[in-house]
Amino acid sequence: IRYEENVWDFRPYYEDINTPSYVIRFSKAGYDYVDYLKFFVIYGIGRKSKISTLERRVTDFIQLINEVKETTNHNSFSLITTDDIVDNIEDRDITNSRKSSLYACAHIIYDFIAKNYNLNLAVDIEYLKILSGKYRKLSKTHDDKLPNIPEDYYVLIRNKAYEILN
Repeated sequence: IRYEENVWDFRPYYEDINTPSYVIRFSKAGYDYVDYLKFFVIYGIGRKSKISTLERRVTDFIQLINEVKETTNHNSFSLITTDDIVDNIEDRDITNSRKSSLYACAHIIYDFIAKNYNLNLAVDIEYLKILSGKYRKLSKTHDDKLPNIPEDYYVLIRNKAYEILN
């Protein structure tokens, strides 16, 4: 794997792994923050983080930042504010668990950038951490997941599957 490549494929280094979660794609990251993400991955590997976890965080962060850039007049990574991130996540029709994950990825990556680079970013890292915890707690107390298939319908599906298999 070469640093300058836009795709880091870790699958050859793990026996019997062929999942896309071991491929980190930086191609959609803006030039103004892609190096931070690459160093975040290198740092994470050094701290023995799972490749799949790093891939999820990087993918979510890229999607979040790109959407913020598209929906605001902040076309540079350094201009993005806490309000931009919060507004973007809050406007999504997603579960509390997913909101928690998005806030966590923003918090963790911004925290890494703040601790390792001398940048003045308009993002309140602690507030993102608080929101991540808030939605994680809400996800455990409120059932906002899709309901199960109704029992009668489930029985019909199962019986038809048995019939087809036989």
